[in-house]
Amino acid sequence: MLKIASKCHRDVLQSFVDRVSSASDANGHMESTVRTTVLALVITAMATPVYAQVSPNLAGGSVKLKTDVEVKQEQEREAGYKAGVARIPDAKAKVDPWGGVRGVTPPPSAQNQSRSNPK
Repeated sequence: MLKIASKCHRDVLQSFVDRVSSASDANGHMESTVRTTVLALVITAMATPVYAQVSPNLAGGSVKLKTDVEVKQEQEREAGYKAGVARIPDAKAKVDPWGGVRGVTPPPSAQNQSRSNPK
């Protein structure tokens, strides 16, 4: 796709250059200056998207090396996090909050037959 676009841009630029160079210079130096300026603007306009794709991302930060103090602080934070997670109790077995309200054992298969679309 990129080669097709490049060929298309090349063809358009070539036809523009041909028209500019084939025109008569009857109006003198001013017309030549305007043509050269327009040609430079067209080339610049076509090259700008390419430069935007190639240039580095100036908004993103560069990789910063950590000092020994920063590494130690990060290790302390990580150790504190792991200690905090270790204090969280393990999950208990599933608790049925409505277990006391309904019967302990469900009816054998009457409930399954009443459902038309089981999960």
